[in-house]
Amino acid sequence: MKRFLKKFFLLLSCIILIYGIQLFWNPGAETGQPVESGIAWTLYQNPKYGFQLEIPSGWVTDRSIHGIEMSNPQTGKIYRVRAMPDESETYLDPTPDYLIQKLPQHHPYLADTLPAVRSVRSESGLAGFTLNSRFRPGLPARESEKAFLRQFRDSSAVLTYYPSLFTGDQFTNSIELFTAGSEDSVYSRMVRSFGYMFPVLSEKELLSLKLIDSSERPFESARYVGETQGFWIDVSGDSKPELLIVGFYRLYDVGEAKCFFRLMKRTETGMKKALQEYFLENSFA
Repeated sequence: MKRFLKKFFLLLSCIILIYGIQLFWNPGAETGQPVESGIAWTLYQNPKYGFQLEIPSGWVTDRSIHGIEMSNPQTGKIYRVRAMPDESETYLDPTPDYLIQKLPQHHPYLADTLPAVRSVRSESGLAGFTLNSRFRPGLPARESEKAFLRQFRDSSAVLTYYPSLFTGDQFTNSIELFTAGSEDSVYSRMVRSFGYMFPVLSEKELLSLKLIDSSERPFESARYVGETQGFWIDVSGDSKPELLIVGFYRLYDVGEAKCFFRLMKRTETGMKKALQEYFLENSFA
């Protein structure tokens, strides 16, 4: 028995020693990212583009219809969330390759080398991706960016993209989260908490509920325009949300409608169509 206890405590000591060494060399391996203490969080919502996420309370330094910019009052670190305009007005569900192509246009101060890309998923289940890039030496030519960049002390940047719920009057296909330096716990929480303001029904769910048919969704080869979706929105203001279906036709001839939106209302006998509009282009402007 004594020999067994001796071996047991020797083995336990080795395990504790190995665990301690791991924490010493990689303190985040088991404990997770360090938590920013003393930060109060609040929910930011942007109804124009239909997204929301948690942000540190009292940090917002600039607001616009496209998003917000925040600054940590202790470190001066900048965080920015904004809807990204796209002049193509075609790609409603942009791929990482497509947005990497757009980096020089949206961020001329970032290096044009191929950034590292990894997939992310928010707590609400939305799929997105994160890029790690670096700043170019010197300041960009555009005066509007110079004051923004003077605030940064780091040479690297982190950018995360989620698909936009609404395209807006200035066509937007993605929402960008941006910070300079490495990804910290504040940025990670913002990325994880990102979601849509309105409940969404996917194309598959709409089909199963027989609210659309197979002709009212795009071919797989045309998925870059997005998929047919439904949004629960209180259009009438009576606290009873209507279902707004925004979709694309599978087949059409020249001069025929390419996309549509349909407003459905709940009734005692089920969902009934209240309004429908058609559009000749892949745009709802």
